[in-house]
Amino acid sequence: MEQRNRVRLLAGTGLLSALVVVLQFISNYIKIGPFSITLALIPIVIGAILYGRFVGFFLGAVLGGFILITGGGEPFFSLKPFATIVLCIFKTGLAGYFAGWIYILLKKANENVAIVVSALSVPVF
Repeated sequence: MEQRNRVRLLAGTGLLSALVVVLQFISNYIKIGPFSITLALIPIVIGAILYGRFVGFFLGAVLGGFILITGGGEPFFSLKPFATIVLCIFKTGLAGYFAGWIYILLKKANENVAIVVSALSVPVF
């Protein structure tokens, strides 16, 4: 039974990671005024709720790495490359971690409220 859960965790994390990359790639072309919408936050929240905080952190780090690779941190990379790499990857990873953490804290009171609050916490963070 334990091996079956590990396989589900690995498969779900891989699927959500691919979804993060695809949605971020698509959202580069969707703009409202000067802003682009980040659709990749949706699978990060889903992963944090279904599989826990650390999967949320991993999915956020995948998003941060993809943003870094596609040139999202380019203006700051020439000034401080190491700080840009850490900031891009770590801040989105923490957003996924806190989404899972907020869900765990609020799940006992009301699961529907926990889902909504954790989903709203990611863009705010």
